[in-house]
Amino acid sequence: MSNYDFHALLQPLEFEVLVCDVVSQRENVPFRTFKEGRDQGIDGFYTDGKTETVIQVKRYAQQSFKPLIHSLKQDLQKVRKLQPDRYILGISMELTRQQTKDIVELFKEFNVTEHDI
Repeated sequence: MSNYDFHALLQPLEFEVLVCDVVSQRENVPFRTFKEGRDQGIDGFYTDGKTETVIQVKRYAQQSFKPLIHSLKQDLQKVRKLQPDRYILGISMELTRQQTKDIVELFKEFNVTEHDI
């Protein structure tokens, strides 16, 4: 797989739309995106009337895991309020296997898998 620096290539809103479009194609469902601003932890949203899926997008430069995990810990409170059935994270930086596992552990109550990051 190609390695792109999405932090340098795309503005935040462009990256959010790209992630939501990719996940829409992967999951074969139409995710709704929202205008830029305070999003309450929702960058993409889909519901079939029974279940809700939320996409959150994080655009960080490489080598910025500490700020990323700090931001995700703050977002955990928002996610707990939303109580989605599925939570998907789109992240612009490369992650190590351990970093991915750390994120999965952080969101384990929402059944997040490595496939959702």
